[in-house]
Amino acid sequence: MSFDYAKAAATAARLIANFGTTATLTQTVNSGTAYNPTQTDTDHTIKAVTVDWANNEIDGTLIKATDRKIIISTDGLTVTPAIGDKITVGSDVMRLVEPFKPLSPGGTVVLYETNARA
Repeated sequence: MSFDYAKAAATAARLIANFGTTATLTQTVNSGTAYNPTQTDTDHTIKAVTVDWANNEIDGTLIKATDRKIIISTDGLTVTPAIGDKITVGSDVMRLVEPFKPLSPGGTVVLYETNARA
């Protein structure tokens, strides 16, 4: 018996849509030559949930007390979030940093669990 990961992704997307918020993922694209690149920011509207890290997850180095856990839905996502991208939730602008984990059982990305730092 195989597990339906697409159904799990749909459930995750529905829950994030119901309990999350609309946010903006900003990715910087480099073009031009390596010695004189042009950087262009591209904004993408996403659905995400922002929560505090649990006390036992905060180590003071990789995850700091002021960091936020961001869970990003894959529903309607046209780009792949990456470390260094900026995320804007309300008036808070943060950068995605380690740890950054796509939840992808069976090769299907269900959601992204990321760390964001102001």
